[in-house]
Amino acid sequence: MTWVRIDDRLIDHPKVKSLGRHRWEAIGVHMDALCYVAQALTDGELPETFVRAFPTRIVGLLIGSGLWERDDRGIRIHDYLEYQPSRAQVLARRAMRADSGRAGGLASGIVAPVPSKAADIGWDAKWAPFLEAWLKRFDRPPTPKQREMLWPIVDARPTGSAQWVAKASSDAKPFEVVQFILGKWGSLKRD
Repeated sequence: MTWVRIDDRLIDHPKVKSLGRHRWEAIGVHMDALCYVAQALTDGELPETFVRAFPTRIVGLLIGSGLWERDDRGIRIHDYLEYQPSRAQVLARRAMRADSGRAGGLASGIVAPVPSKAADIGWDAKWAPFLEAWLKRFDRPPTPKQREMLWPIVDARPTGSAQWVAKASSDAKPFEVVQFILGKWGSLKRD
């Protein structure tokens, strides 16, 4: 995404004041043009097809005021590159950010191994069977959101259907309870 820099004194600029009673309509077209060239990375050049979409009297006012200028290549926004980044600068910044993001992602994968024991993620011993069952089923630890949703069940304070309560409070081993819960909560595969 690109941004457009606009001087907060634009409305008081002599070029804008010279637009007369059509000033607000012309400023709207000018803003549309600034956004277009920033997004399309044209370095201020306005394609003829873009310009034709607007009333010729407004385009004429913008050219006559000096906000836009006509040259041998077509119409362009006056001094665009003095205030806005060029196509090359935008692409370089995007590439740098992509490289930084990729490097950060690789570094976080190296630094943060997948937990294999309950203690690795700050859980007490009663969570160990749950984590063991979860990892066998999903090959990754539960997310914080999933842990929050399952805490009441694994913490022996089951909520929900009577069947879950009966299963959790029976003499079943914790691993079996967790397997039962995971069977019921298959939708937790996704975040």
